[in-house]
Amino acid sequence: MKRTITSRGFTLNKFLDSNGVECSLQESSLGTERAVWLGVNDANPTLNGSPVNLSGLSNFDTRMVLIDTRMHLSKKLTKKLLKCLKIFLNGKIFEAFDFVDRYNCKCSMKISDGLIEIGPDDPNPRYCHQGWKPLHYPDETKFTTHMFLNKELVDQLTPCLEYFVETGELR
Repeated sequence: MKRTITSRGFTLNKFLDSNGVECSLQESSLGTERAVWLGVNDANPTLNGSPVNLSGLSNFDTRMVLIDTRMHLSKKLTKKLLKCLKIFLNGKIFEAFDFVDRYNCKCSMKISDGLIEIGPDDPNPRYCHQGWKPLHYPDETKFTTHMFLNKELVDQLTPCLEYFVETGELR
């Protein structure tokens, strides 16, 4: 895991999941309570194995596209997730569960092929043009929204998340 500081002064931990997908754990700028962002950095939409050109789907600036790939986690929710991570580290199986993050994004966490699979379940693609609007895309489009974590990655993430639950900060 590579620790950096964002241009706004927030801790950002970057890592690759078990599939080589770029992920991150980042302090949130939320002003009302301490929170973190955790998940995949880029949805990498594909259609039949080829990248989807988002600008071809609508007439807008692709920099104004928002796709849910990271979970916005409060300290309370992070504490619940930590329980499952620790069960996994001890070689046991936890029951899969669904949850909603700070922005009401539906997420899930389960064990899949010996890895923890966690992330937003609906990418909810949208773009900004006089307010946020749904981004319509072909039904067969696939988005990368879940991380796949092996024990080594969970072992690296767990102390960071524990520190966040205890102090409200990342390290």
